[in-house]
Amino acid sequence: MNPVAKGLLMVAYGLVLFFGVFVVAPVLGLAYLVYIIVTLPLTLIFFSSNWSMRPKHFPPVEVYLAHFERLHPDLIAYVAVAHEVAAQQEAGPFWTQAISSWPHKTNRNTTYLVIATVVETQWSFTHAAGFFARLEGAGWGRKVVWTFLRDQVEGAGMVSQEQKDAFAKVMNMMNSGRLLPGPGSLGDLWTGLANLFHDNGYPQRLEERGAARYAHLGRPIVHARKDSLDWVLHHGAVVLPNGHTRNAVKDLATFPPVWGGFKKDTDLEDPEQGLAECWQIADARTLFPWSET
Repeated sequence: MNPVAKGLLMVAYGLVLFFGVFVVAPVLGLAYLVYIIVTLPLTLIFFSSNWSMRPKHFPPVEVYLAHFERLHPDLIAYVAVAHEVAAQQEAGPFWTQAISSWPHKTNRNTTYLVIATVVETQWSFTHAAGFFARLEGAGWGRKVVWTFLRDQVEGAGMVSQEQKDAFAKVMNMMNSGRLLPGPGSLGDLWTGLANLFHDNGYPQRLEERGAARYAHLGRPIVHARKDSLDWVLHHGAVVLPNGHTRNAVKDLATFPPVWGGFKKDTDLEDPEQGLAECWQIADARTLFPWSET
């Protein structure tokens, strides 16, 4: 790229970033608060799909989650280790919001101090539930995640018609009447702003260049798209995002050893990164509009 054009693009990018952080973000934050207040009565009517799945809806979903674990024991073994790692770290708000939409149990311990109150929440859930909550929390649509689970289990012929009907009823309920934005909505908003710098062909070029760049690794190359999750089943693959899933893939890269993220090409050859021990390795580089891919 021409140095002058690159410089101008960097300046423009900085101005958009400044505008987004100090103008757009506060306005959207206020609008989000007003939206929650206005829609609160309706979200309480559709409590499960907006706030948390109720225990009475757990059984049909737990059947499917158990079958998914039987279908993919190798993947679940990695998820189990990832949950052990995550249990030692403080859970973030996106994570807790997402796991609320799947079968779970919570145990809250409240400690009353002289000048403060400390509330500690412990979550328990199956490995499959945590896996799908992680995907939803990263930004994949709830309907996409539920459809993937349904197709995997029903495609293997592991459930009866009665179980299919029960699951479909809960799935429809969890995907209807949803008024609150999903956990990955803020990431989607930022991705949309960033993509203003690129023409409509950018996502496709990003995929094509990425596939050619990592072909020498001898690993399967899979593309992470928002409308599909089939790529998560490819063990040892290099996960390449497109212009719409970059932030979502970067979020998944914080969930080792299911996904290990590399931020520069030298990470792929560095044994200290532990990428060879992950289920998949994900391109988690921060890509600016003037970067070559």
